[in-house]
Amino acid sequence: MTPLAPTLTAHLFEPLNAELLVLLRGLEPEDWQRPTSAREWRVRDVVAHLLDGSLHRLAPADARAGIAVAGDERLALPFIGARAVMV
Repeated sequence: MTPLAPTLTAHLFEPLNAELLVLLRGLEPEDWQRPTSAREWRVRDVVAHLLDGSLHRLAPADARAGIAVAGDERLALPFIGARAVMV
């Protein structure tokens, strides 16, 4: 059996991140405190969870351990920008 070729998705992050940033920057301070369907999580909790998970998937394990790794830092920039708008 021939193994399947990988499905490359990295190119999808940039437009998705751009849309997410537009949405997040449009939130009013009180919007960050609104409840969500995730029971006790507020909007800010869900956003932090999404950003943290995405950054961990993008960063190699040794980078998460504090070891400098060369890579395409542009993938993480939208997430870092979104953290700056969190209240």
